[in-house]
Amino acid sequence: MLIVYGTLLDDDLRAAVLGRRVPVVPLSLRGWRRVFVRRRSYPTLIPWRSGYVAAARLDGLDDGDWQRLIAYEGAEYALAPVHQDGLDAKIFLAAAGLASQRAWTLDAWRRRFKPAALRAAG
Repeated sequence: MLIVYGTLLDDDLRAAVLGRRVPVVPLSLRGWRRVFVRRRSYPTLIPWRSGYVAAARLDGLDDGDWQRLIAYEGAEYALAPVHQDGLDAKIFLAAAGLASQRAWTLDAWRRRFKPAALRAAG
């Protein structure tokens, strides 16, 4: 199971990356804040005691899906274990030192960066 919190929350981008529509189960990640990766258009998470982030769970991913997701996330991200609401899952986090303090939102990303991200993913 994978928890996504950034660009992969977008149905169109997720389908472009995975080559198919994969349903999600919405959830909230407690204890995190979503921020921009430095000099990038996409986010990572940083620990934030009182924070919460709108996220989603992807279930039923096969080996091909994981390979496409790892390729999409690239070398800046690594899979990390996360325990949320009694569930053990994985999450992609940017390498240490890459996080900014500037808040990231999906709506702003969609308006400004989604078309280019879809072209790159396709």
